[in-house]
This record gives sequence, C-alpha cells and structure tokens, in this order.
Amino acid sequence: MKQTRVAILIGASLSLAACSSGPKGQASGDFDYADMEQGTELSTPDNLEQPRQRSDFRIPSPDSLQGPVGREVNVSAPRLIRPVALGSRILENETESRVYFDVVDGMGGSVENFVWRAAENVLQRRKISWQQVNSTTWLTETISRAEEIDAEDSSFWDFSEQSTQKIEQQFRYRLTQQPAEHGRTTALTIDLQEAEQSVNQSATEMPQLLQNNIEVALLNAIISEVNRQQQQSVMNQGNQVVPVELGTNNKQQAALIIDMSFENTWPLVGLALEQIGLSVDDLNREAGTYFVDYSAPDTGFFFIGGDDYEALNIAEGEYEVRLEEYNEATSLTAVRDGDFVDEQWLEAIQSALADALQEQNQR
Repeated sequence: MKQTRVAILIGASLSLAACSSGPKGQASGDFDYADMEQGTELSTPDNLEQPRQRSDFRIPSPDSLQGPVGREVNVSAPRLIRPVALGSRILENETESRVYFDVVDGMGGSVENFVWRAAENVLQRRKISWQQVNSTTWLTETISRAEEIDAEDSSFWDFSEQSTQKIEQQFRYRLTQQPAEHGRTTALTIDLQEAEQSVNQSATEMPQLLQNNIEVALLNAIISEVNRQQQQSVMNQGNQVVPVELGTNNKQQAALIIDMSFENTWPLVGLALEQIGLSVDDLNREAGTYFVDYSAPDTGFFFIGGDDYEALNIAEGEYEVRLEEYNEATSLTAVRDGDFVDEQWLEAIQSALADALQEQNQR
C-alpha cells in the first residue's frame, strides 16, 4: 500500500522548497520591455522597388512565447551539487542530478553498497520509506508538502489580488545507481517521479527549476552522508583525533593548522563550516577553497528556537576559506575583500571549528 507523508510548512514569507520565489527570485529594474509592441511597417509606393523584409528584430507578442516573460521570470539560481565526499565528482556538462563516486579508503569492498547504506541512513533520518524496484533502483513513498506564501513576496507565483496562496506539492524520489563493470566507480542519480503541484487547489505545472532543486537537496545530503561514513571508517581504523592549532602556513601567514592530510580534511571542513554558521555558497576543490557567508544567529518569531549554532566573534559577510597542504597536515586561512584575516579572527573560530570537526568525525 502506498504511504503518503505530509509535511505542513506555513510561513508569512518563506521560500518554497529551497527555490527563492520572493524578491530574490525576480530580476531588478523595470519590465517595460515586456509591453513593447511592433511599430508600423514601412509603406513603399507600388511603383518603387520593394525592400526585402527581415524578421530578425521583430518584437514578438508575449502570447506567442513559451514560458514566463518580464516580472514572471524566476531568476533564482539553481542549487549546486556539492561533491564534498572524497572520491566524488560531477561532470562539467551534466544535465541530470547525478554524482559519481570512486572507491576510496574506508569504503570496503563495494562502493555501490557503501552509497546505498548512506542513502538509507538519509532516508531513515527523514522518515521517508522506500521500496527496491530492482538491484539498481529505489523508489520512495509519495511525499506531500503544503505551504502558504504571502502574495507581496511572491511575484513568481503571480498571486494577483489575493493576499496569500496555498501551494501544495507531491512527488516521489527515484534513486538510481549505475555501477561500472570494474566495480570501482558508481553514479548516483536522483529524479522526481509523479511530480504534481496545485495553487489554491488549481493544478499547475511544477517549475523545472524547483524540481531540480528538490533533487539536488537530497543528493547533497547523501553525498555528505557518504563523506561522513567514509571519514568515520577511516578514523575508526586509525583511532585518530583532529588537533587544530594556531600557527603559520608555508607562506608565513596566520593559519589554523589541522593535523590531518588535505584529502581527509577537505570534506570534513566543509561540513564543520556549515555547522558553526559559515554557510557554504560554493567551493573549488582544486583550489582548496570554500566560499562562505557568515550571518549572526537569528532569533525572533519566524526563527523559533533560533539557529542551531553559536555566534562567532567575527564580522558578518562573505569569506574565502582556503585549505593548503602543510607538510603532512593542512593549513586553513581566510580572505575577506582581498585581505587575509588576522590571528584574532582565526582564534574566534578555532574552538568552534575544532569541536565541529570532532563531531563530524564521530558521527
């Protein structure tokens, strides 16, 4: 029997399923161009040679275009797949919500089984049941969501004169693995099945951007779980701890020295930064850089219980957290507005970062 799990999320101006539909989802400036009309065509006397007509710069009617126009266009950025796990990667021109895993130390004899165990843990934590369709495919139960959106903050949904709209969605996750014949690599793909949406009980098509964001959110959670399990396995083998000391790197810059190889430090630091409030917006593993944004913990009516991290004694804003090999360890520095932060900034995050690294290791 198909089970349905309902999550009711109601907020005055919350974004829907990780897709920004408020002002952040709308382009800036005016939208006069959407009301432009084609001018009168040039009239040439019959006794003169008629000029060749071209349609290169003809203004089309909005009704003739497929998709939204003007203020209805959602310019929200798509969620990025974050291959933070050791041995994980994505293809440059990939169009699906897919990540590749190569077998690394700590995964045992089968990377495919290791990834399935990680996916199982994530689904169980989210209380989502599933069934195994075949040896390479899982299909979850139907997931239903409902949310009320304030019209003033929801131009993407075009709520007209109504004050709020109720958005209802339901879908199923399909998880598919494609292991290579040699058994050392597998690809995990997540796509939505039976995706439906209604606005005030009127059926509408669920935007493709929203579908992709929902897929990528689960995929990133599984990648993080693969990383956690792999790191835990490695740590258990060596019974290692993660000392974090204040020092200098190879360039004599103030740095936190993490007593772990770069390969093992890289994924753990990404998770630890998120845990202490330095939200990861983007990353470049080749350059060893996490692009993060720090905001002090929120409290108030719309943030019941507050954020789940303690305030750090650092300025709010965007930073680049850079990791580099340092002998057999790893150095961590940070840059803001083109300048490296000082020892005081590093000391402000040292204790919280060390605790978060230890917690991520022990999960």
